[in-house]
Amino acid sequence: MDKRPDFVFPTTTGTFVAGQNGRVNLSERRSAGGFLENPSKSGFSHRTKVDSNPAQDLMRGNWGENILSQTFFGPENTRVIQNNVRREVYERSGDKKWVIDDQSADELQIVMRSIFLQNAKNLDYNIPGQVSDLNDLVIEWCVPRILSEIGMYQYYLNDISKLPIPISHPVSQSSAGTKSLPFRKFM
Repeated sequence: MDKRPDFVFPTTTGTFVAGQNGRVNLSERRSAGGFLENPSKSGFSHRTKVDSNPAQDLMRGNWGENILSQTFFGPENTRVIQNNVRREVYERSGDKKWVIDDQSADELQIVMRSIFLQNAKNLDYNIPGQVSDLNDLVIEWCVPRILSEIGMYQYYLNDISKLPIPISHPVSQSSAGTKSLPFRKFM
């Protein structure tokens, strides 16, 4: 009869790559936005849908509403930006191919408002071209930060999954006490 021990240490191997020895087991393959196979298990939830008329709220007190602001802040353009951000993160993540969820609508609108106030030409013609230029600026501002945050989040997940490796005991570098004098007779 096979006698099993009462306690078996978790699946830890000599290398910390294969075994889990940390506080939390996060070794499953994940996407940056949570589990790919089960989207309902993603870590955080936030509002990703925009209101029907965000241009009026976002420009209140600064600018009058015009066709450019209505088009740029509209739900259709916000959807275009969300999709382009997701595509750019996927393409720029190299061989990792991160698949992310939609970004927070509030945070995206803050970025869009900032880019609009700094870079909008507010011309009455070529509205699609102006919107496209502003969209490119929003995407170029968002994607590097998202990739950086994904890297930090992956480092955190790796760090929390492993116990720290203890530092070895100190080794004395002094030569004191290692040399002996020749033996001499007294008197």
